[in-house]
Amino acid sequence: MRNVLTSMRFMLFWILGSVLALYGTVVLTIIILFASSLVAAFIFMITQQELTVFAAVLFTAVVWSIIGLLLGLIVGSVQKSLLQQKTEESWQGWIIASALGGIIGLNITGFTVGRQIMTLIATLTIPPKEAILLLGLQLLLIPLATIGICQASILMRYVNGAWAWVLANVVSGIVVVSLGIATATGAIVAPFSVLITMLALSAAPGIVTGFAMLWLINFNWK
Repeated sequence: MRNVLTSMRFMLFWILGSVLALYGTVVLTIIILFASSLVAAFIFMITQQELTVFAAVLFTAVVWSIIGLLLGLIVGSVQKSLLQQKTEESWQGWIIASALGGIIGLNITGFTVGRQIMTLIATLTIPPKEAILLLGLQLLLIPLATIGICQASILMRYVNGAWAWVLANVVSGIVVVSLGIATATGAIVAPFSVLITMLALSAAPGIVTGFAMLWLINFNWK
């Protein structure tokens, strides 16, 4: 009975922490993108020259790295705190792995998706629904999978089958995209308010990964 109650508490705080981490990252991302735009404009005004391709790529990589670092630090810190309470283990290296995954994932996502978006803009092409779906999947699956892979290197110290954690992160991204499509097409908006729908979308990753982590801890603990 005690294990059931602690598991329920773990899930509740895991979902809540995931939602807060998501919105916190979104707010910080907006601030960083705005600040980086001001920095780029300031550099242009000072030098009176456009950035070279190399400088533009380097500047973009720095911006994506900062966003990825903050994403990893926020998510990793919340998760580590809950994992320590649940298992009473140190989980050393979890935040570092999360930050590394965030940096790598955001850079891959930024350059991959950014190039596709720039191509669409340059050719003045209106993407079909399939292309929008593919972009949405890349925006979520690449960073989530990358963070999951890096975290799995730490998780395998404590549980068997740590690969399931990577799968759970990927599935959580697919669930969000699927719910987003259902929302956009009006399939699930009618019975719910927009606020509840947004909360359901933002809570989905925490629900999927929370259950996966509980399963690993309760049944695959070394």
